[in-house]
Amino acid sequence: MVLSDLALLTESMEDLEWFQKYAKDICREHEGEMIAIKNKKVVAFGPSIKILLNKLKDKGIEESEVIIEKIPEKDEIIVL
Repeated sequence: MVLSDLALLTESMEDLEWFQKYAKDICREHEGEMIAIKNKKVVAFGPSIKILLNKLKDKGIEESEVIIEKIPEKDEIIVL
């Protein structure tokens, strides 16, 4: 199913809000991994973007319909 631009934007905003709300638990569970979020849940994860994208493809999920985040290692420093 292809979502309209507005529906996709709304869903993405809701997914980001969900991620922020549960970030502590998600980060603890997926430390050092790439994750994909859709419909307020982690739908795929893996140690690299390549593996994550392959898992999404295997599940029939378009990468444009998910939020992809890199969860840092516990002591990793991220510069924005």
